[in-house]
Amino acid sequence: MTEADITRKIKKGAFVNFIGMLTKIIGGPVLFLVLTRMYGKVSIGIFFIAYNLVEILGGLAISGFIDATVMFASRHIHDENNSDVFNSYMRKIILSTLLLSTVLALLLVFGAPVLNKFYYKDYPELVPMLQIMAFILPLEAVSRLAVAIPKAHLKMGVEVITIGGVFPIATLVLAVLFRLCDLGTVGTGLSFLLGWVITGVVSIFMLNRLVDIRKFMSFKFVYKPTPDLFTFAIAQNLNMALNRLISSMDVLMLAGFGVKPGMIAFYSIGAQIVRNVRQVKLIFSGIYSPVIARHYHEGRISELNNIFEKITGWAISLGIPALFVVAFYRQDLVMLFDSSFNQNPDFMIILLINPFLSIATGLTGNAIIMAGFSRWNLFNSITVGVLNFIFNLILIPHWGLMGAAVATAISGTIVSIMQIIEARKLIGMVLSLKILSFWIILGLLIFLWPFFPLFTRSTLVARLITGGGLMAIYAIFYFSLNKDLKFKKGTTNVST
Repeated sequence: MTEADITRKIKKGAFVNFIGMLTKIIGGPVLFLVLTRMYGKVSIGIFFIAYNLVEILGGLAISGFIDATVMFASRHIHDENNSDVFNSYMRKIILSTLLLSTVLALLLVFGAPVLNKFYYKDYPELVPMLQIMAFILPLEAVSRLAVAIPKAHLKMGVEVITIGGVFPIATLVLAVLFRLCDLGTVGTGLSFLLGWVITGVVSIFMLNRLVDIRKFMSFKFVYKPTPDLFTFAIAQNLNMALNRLISSMDVLMLAGFGVKPGMIAFYSIGAQIVRNVRQVKLIFSGIYSPVIARHYHEGRISELNNIFEKITGWAISLGIPALFVVAFYRQDLVMLFDSSFNQNPDFMIILLINPFLSIATGLTGNAIIMAGFSRWNLFNSITVGVLNFIFNLILIPHWGLMGAAVATAISGTIVSIMQIIEARKLIGMVLSLKILSFWIILGLLIFLWPFFPLFTRSTLVARLITGGGLMAIYAIFYFSLNKDLKFKKGTTNVST
């Protein structure tokens, strides 16, 4: 397969991921909007505390094994001679993931009252919410394992359809049903739990159409530890748990400092809107990760750098208008969820620093993981996690929501700097400052001036017209310069 062939597959996968991004950008906020409108901001504030805790445990139980699936499948799935090796890896990954996620779910069920007693004393409704949502862990593991294997084939559609489509729709329908049944706050957690049940069934069905899953379901084998698998997966599990802790620490520590559920909901909704901007990076990282694993395994670093440079340009050029929309319409966006969210949402501008860095430099983190250096990412997460805790501890009592946002932004900046340096030293991947600076300068020239008071105090209609006009101008530049974002014809053919 030539580099041009790989490029076409990346573009096709990126297009599918773009559709997936749209479903997440629409589906996720719509889901939380409906939940907030139906259940109220107090219930949603409690839900977000439980949701963030479960997300952290999901990183600890699931994420490393998902990345291991993509990495090892990318190395072996294309070679029929290695089918037994691949099947052996998958059996161990499936068994390990389900076992670990179930154990952590049970620990959360029995530990929820203790957590409530010693840390979240003001949130008695948090206990049943955590006990229900704990069982999301093994159910989510099934879905994410099922969509990880097709990624090795550079097929992104399974994830887009299931996790991007089936899950939010099923969860939304169930949430409405449980509200009609007057289940109260726990209805939100129960809708997410059963949403993952439905998603898991659909994911397995779609995976079985691609590969024969009976090869993975047969556990008649001797469970011998595989050092390379578990060294990678355990380190990456810890890394992702710490990453999620870092990104969720603001919400968890705001609650720990006694911030009311309504303000927790306000901050959490703003943070969720901001995190949606990261979907731009995920368009490319999902399809790029298998390419990294395969090319690095085969020593094709030069080709890897060529692809990396182009994808960086695609990501930042698409990310800049998304950053503008969230920053410029931040007040309007949060008030869609609840009209009482009329407080100053400027913390969202600070939180946007991390999605910007993720879009511009985040692929270096994917490269470190897929090249097998998960322990370096773990080192990064431990270092930044400790610093993030200290920053939150110092800043929240003085600045409240803004202090939490500043602490999160500082931590994200440190991680990005560390990943850029490590990707260069460990892999030989060089971030193209020329491409980044070009699009950043263009974005500033087009999108910065509306933030002056004359425009920010104008009516919504005027702001919509202003924003629409600027997006049209940017689109003209984007499509006229699109030829610079394509791979050159006649690149060296390299067999794969």
